[in-house]
Amino acid sequence: MAHALDLVGERWALLVIRELVLGAKRYGDLKNDLPGISTNVLSHRLNELASAGVVRRHRLAPPAGSWVHELTDWGRELEPILRQLGRWGARSPAHRPDKQLSVTSFALSLRTNVDPDEARKVNGHFELRLGDDRFRARLADGEFEIARGVTDLPATVIDAGPMALASVIYGDRDLADAIDLGDIVIESDRPSAERFLAAFTLPAPGRSGLIQKGTVAMGIVVAPTSVSPDGSSAGPRVGRASGPPSRTNWSRTPLLLCRRTSPPE
Repeated sequence: MAHALDLVGERWALLVIRELVLGAKRYGDLKNDLPGISTNVLSHRLNELASAGVVRRHRLAPPAGSWVHELTDWGRELEPILRQLGRWGARSPAHRPDKQLSVTSFALSLRTNVDPDEARKVNGHFELRLGDDRFRARLADGEFEIARGVTDLPATVIDAGPMALASVIYGDRDLADAIDLGDIVIESDRPSAERFLAAFTLPAPGRSGLIQKGTVAMGIVVAPTSVSPDGSSAGPRVGRASGPPSRTNWSRTPLLLCRRTSPPE
């Protein structure tokens, strides 16, 4: 394990890898999807990962002709490790929440948090339009697949920002509220979309105590509800600490998702 950490254990390295799990990216796109990383640090991490054989850089064929970074076959073997690490981190009692959810982080969180029991209730093809990014997704027999691109098959289209979708999937925001405010647009089969969104759940908190400030699972931020003196949960809330959720601008507000937690032992 020590050697593995020598290869990918530097700060930001695993987040760079995460952003490349679903396909190649240009340097500028990587920089935009990793808020807070400096140009020097990103360049150093990419060079180190390339030297280790985890990432490679190449030029796309014309007419694009852009230089992109992508995972090698060996680098792609890190995906299940990243997903397991993210799911483990979601149970942390004190992980600091992020302020932004990248498209890749959200899409990978779906792979991480698919609920097999709920997924068996859904069979169909879906197209997720996350800003300028397009993903084709499929749920069948409890199995979930997602990849970049559009589908030629009849599909339910869900058009939304990743944070708006996460507020419905992982939080307690009502889908109808998000649709009424225009944060989520569903084309064709709404009941199918509702079953799709219900097929993903976050893991239960760890037994080390209540989540104090929030946790993050591959970029998904989770904040706990309060517990009253008698030990009962006050129930989940979504959005900012004050003001009705229907007035929250989900496309511009750092994501705060709430779930019920167990009373302290």
